[in-house]
Amino acid sequence: MFSIRKYLSSVFINVVLKDKAFVIESYSVKKEKIIKTQQRTFSDEEKQKALKHIKDLIDNHYFTYVSLLFTSIGQGMIPTINKNELQRYGVDDSAITLKTFDNSFLYASKVELENSNVIIDNLHVDLIFSPFVILSKLIKDKRADGFVYEGINLFVLKYNEFITLMIYENNKFKFGSYFELKINKENEEEENIELEEELEIENDDDALEELDFDELDNIKLDDDFNLDENLNTEVNDESLNTFSLDMQIFEYINSAIKEFYDNEVYESDFINNIIMFEHEKSSKAMHSYIESELLLKPIVYKIDVFKEMLKLSCLDLGVKIDL
Repeated sequence: MFSIRKYLSSVFINVVLKDKAFVIESYSVKKEKIIKTQQRTFSDEEKQKALKHIKDLIDNHYFTYVSLLFTSIGQGMIPTINKNELQRYGVDDSAITLKTFDNSFLYASKVELENSNVIIDNLHVDLIFSPFVILSKLIKDKRADGFVYEGINLFVLKYNEFITLMIYENNKFKFGSYFELKINKENEEEENIELEEELEIENDDDALEELDFDELDNIKLDDDFNLDENLNTEVNDESLNTFSLDMQIFEYINSAIKEFYDNEVYESDFINNIIMFEHEKSSKAMHSYIESELLLKPIVYKIDVFKEMLKLSCLDLGVKIDL
């Protein structure tokens, strides 16, 4: 079927909140190919500049699609589609919006969902994505690629300070949780992090290619892993703040597993694997710490949250793009 859409310029605009900053990644598309990718970050005080940037992108393209990643802590997922069981899972149905997803309930705070749309004022948002939806798609994509995760598996999505956790027994969802890590703002200010940056990639006709320190003695390490060298490298090359966040990830995963095991509301059994999808790479020390303490070696994949949002946008809008 002939479609004029592919001959006119389109832009997919993904908006994500990152520690009160606006991260905006846009993909300019023509003839079903990405011809330009642009990412800019604006501080909370630069909201008007962020809005102007989005409006400029909209004005310069014929078709526009704006997607928002819902990063509010007021969300979750529970393994039931029976509204009478909400209270059993500690969910107040008077304050939330419910959506059936993966034979379960995905819920979000009504107030926080409304507030998330306000951040870009009167600009129209086409799609709002929950991190649970992104993680679910990552799991299904891996299975479609031939990866088989038998038994009970813990899947983790890490994007900056936001952690999404889902437990499946084969294809059946059993447990979900969402957490926001605590960031040391003082360290960030001292490091004078640049809050505005711009990355532009021009293309031809080809599509874009896309601790607890006292416990360190108990860490089980690979033969070729030099702990002293690795820790020195990380302390020198990355902030202690990053390492603190990594350890918070372990603490949260550990507490979520205990909740799954100990709370009789969940049909629990021992977890066989931990699979992590990371937008930013975590430390090897953290992975080793998870293996040592939980006796499960994490399987880690590097992903791009913005690209995953783009894929979901294409699916929901029925738009084809060479990715």
